[in-house]
Amino acid sequence: MLTKGFKHEEQKKNDQMLYSGLQLAFVPETWELKEKKKLDEILLNTAKISLNGIADSTIDDLLNKLKSNNFSFSNTERLADLLVKTFTVEPDKRSNLAKKALALYKFAQEEYKTYSFGLMEKIERAERNIDNAKQ
Repeated sequence: MLTKGFKHEEQKKNDQMLYSGLQLAFVPETWELKEKKKLDEILLNTAKISLNGIADSTIDDLLNKLKSNNFSFSNTERLADLLVKTFTVEPDKRSNLAKKALALYKFAQEEYKTYSFGLMEKIERAERNIDNAKQ
Protein backbone atom coordinates (compact mmCIF):
# COMPACT_ATOMS: atom_id res chain seq x y z
CA MET A 1 0.00 0.00 0.00
CA LEU A 2 1.29 3.41 -0.87
CA THR A 3 1.73 6.02 1.79
CA LYS A 4 -0.34 9.18 1.45
CA GLY A 5 2.66 11.34 0.54
CA PHE A 6 3.89 8.89 -2.07
CA LYS A 7 0.39 8.60 -3.59
CA HIS A 8 0.19 12.36 -3.87
CA GLU A 9 3.62 12.51 -5.54
CA GLU A 10 2.65 9.79 -8.01
CA GLN A 11 -0.69 11.46 -8.82
CA LYS A 12 1.06 14.79 -9.35
CA LYS A 13 3.62 13.16 -11.67
CA ASN A 14 0.84 11.42 -13.61
CA ASP A 15 -1.09 14.67 -13.86
CA GLN A 16 1.95 16.47 -15.27
CA MET A 17 2.64 13.69 -17.79
CA LEU A 18 -0.98 13.57 -18.95
CA TYR A 19 -0.94 17.35 -19.26
CA SER A 20 2.17 17.11 -21.44
CA GLY A 21 0.23 14.68 -23.65
CA LEU A 22 -2.48 17.28 -24.08
CA GLN A 23 0.20 19.71 -25.29
CA LEU A 24 1.19 17.40 -28.16
CA ALA A 25 0.09 18.54 -31.60
CA PHE A 26 -1.60 15.58 -33.25
CA VAL A 27 -0.82 15.93 -36.94
CA PRO A 28 -2.32 13.17 -39.11
CA GLU A 29 0.73 13.03 -41.41
CA THR A 30 3.16 12.29 -38.57
CA TRP A 31 0.75 10.61 -36.13
CA GLU A 32 1.92 7.02 -36.66
CA LEU A 33 5.61 7.92 -36.73
CA LYS A 34 5.89 10.42 -33.91
CA GLU A 35 2.94 11.52 -31.79
CA LYS A 36 1.36 8.09 -31.25
CA LYS A 37 4.64 6.74 -29.86
CA LYS A 38 4.96 9.70 -27.50
CA LEU A 39 1.32 9.33 -26.40
CA ASP A 40 1.76 5.59 -25.84
CA GLU A 41 4.85 6.31 -23.73
CA ILE A 42 2.85 8.75 -21.60
CA LEU A 43 -0.08 6.34 -21.24
CA LEU A 44 2.16 3.41 -20.35
CA ASN A 45 3.98 5.46 -17.71
CA THR A 46 0.79 6.76 -16.12
CA ALA A 47 -2.10 4.36 -16.76
CA LYS A 48 0.05 1.28 -17.54
CA ILE A 49 -1.88 0.78 -20.81
CA SER A 50 -1.32 1.88 -24.42
CA LEU A 51 -3.80 3.65 -26.68
CA ASN A 52 -4.54 0.38 -28.50
CA GLY A 53 -4.93 -1.31 -25.12
CA ILE A 54 -7.47 1.32 -24.12
CA ALA A 55 -9.33 0.92 -27.39
CA ASP A 56 -9.36 -2.89 -27.10
CA SER A 57 -10.29 -3.07 -23.40
CA THR A 58 -13.77 -3.05 -21.99
CA ILE A 59 -14.89 -0.01 -20.05
CA ASP A 60 -14.98 -2.04 -16.82
CA ASP A 61 -11.44 -3.34 -17.38
CA LEU A 62 -10.18 0.17 -18.07
CA LEU A 63 -11.82 1.58 -14.95
CA ASN A 64 -10.44 -1.27 -12.83
CA LYS A 65 -6.96 -0.64 -14.25
CA LEU A 66 -7.18 3.04 -13.35
CA LYS A 67 -8.42 2.23 -9.84
CA SER A 68 -5.53 -0.17 -9.32
CA ASN A 69 -3.14 2.58 -10.46
CA ASN A 70 -4.65 5.00 -7.92
CA PHE A 71 -5.77 7.52 -10.55
CA SER A 72 -7.07 10.75 -9.04
CA PHE A 73 -9.99 12.81 -10.30
CA SER A 74 -7.73 15.09 -12.35
CA ASN A 75 -5.75 12.11 -13.75
CA THR A 76 -8.98 10.46 -14.88
CA GLU A 77 -10.32 13.64 -16.43
CA ARG A 78 -7.04 14.35 -18.24
CA LEU A 79 -6.91 10.80 -19.59
CA ALA A 80 -10.41 11.27 -20.99
CA ASP A 81 -9.33 14.61 -22.48
CA LEU A 82 -6.45 12.81 -24.22
CA LEU A 83 -8.83 10.24 -25.67
CA VAL A 84 -11.04 13.02 -26.99
CA LYS A 85 -8.03 14.69 -28.58
CA THR A 86 -7.13 11.51 -30.49
CA PHE A 87 -10.45 11.47 -32.40
CA THR A 88 -9.03 13.41 -35.33
CA VAL A 89 -6.10 11.07 -35.90
CA GLU A 90 -7.77 7.73 -35.10
CA PRO A 91 -10.98 7.81 -37.19
CA ASP A 92 -11.42 4.02 -37.14
CA LYS A 93 -11.39 4.08 -33.32
CA ARG A 94 -13.36 7.32 -32.93
CA SER A 95 -16.59 5.80 -31.59
CA ASN A 96 -14.76 3.42 -29.25
CA LEU A 97 -12.52 6.15 -27.83
CA ALA A 98 -15.51 8.49 -27.43
CA LYS A 99 -17.32 5.82 -25.41
CA LYS A 100 -14.27 5.30 -23.20
CA ALA A 101 -13.85 9.07 -22.72
CA LEU A 102 -17.53 9.40 -21.80
CA ALA A 103 -17.24 6.55 -19.30
CA LEU A 104 -14.14 8.14 -17.76
CA TYR A 105 -15.85 11.53 -17.40
CA LYS A 106 -18.91 9.94 -15.80
CA PHE A 107 -16.72 7.78 -13.57
CA ALA A 108 -14.77 10.85 -12.42
CA GLN A 109 -18.00 12.67 -11.65
CA GLU A 110 -19.57 9.76 -9.75
CA GLU A 111 -16.53 8.22 -8.05
CA TYR A 112 -15.09 11.48 -6.81
CA LYS A 113 -18.51 13.03 -6.14
CA THR A 114 -17.56 16.08 -8.14
CA TYR A 115 -19.93 18.23 -10.12
CA SER A 116 -18.67 20.94 -12.38
CA PHE A 117 -20.11 22.69 -15.36
CA GLY A 118 -16.86 22.08 -17.23
CA LEU A 119 -17.12 18.34 -16.67
CA MET A 120 -20.79 18.35 -17.70
CA GLU A 121 -19.82 20.16 -20.90
CA LYS A 122 -17.17 17.52 -21.59
CA ILE A 123 -19.74 14.75 -21.02
CA GLU A 124 -22.14 16.38 -23.48
CA ARG A 125 -19.35 16.84 -26.04
CA ALA A 126 -18.33 13.17 -25.72
CA GLU A 127 -21.96 12.12 -26.22
CA ARG A 128 -22.13 14.26 -29.39
CA ASN A 129 -18.90 12.67 -30.62
CA ILE A 130 -20.43 9.22 -30.17
CA ASP A 131 -23.51 10.30 -32.12
CA ASN A 132 -21.38 11.87 -34.87
CA ALA A 133 -19.15 8.79 -35.13
CA LYS A 134 -22.23 6.63 -35.82
CA GLN A 135 -23.18 8.74 -38.84
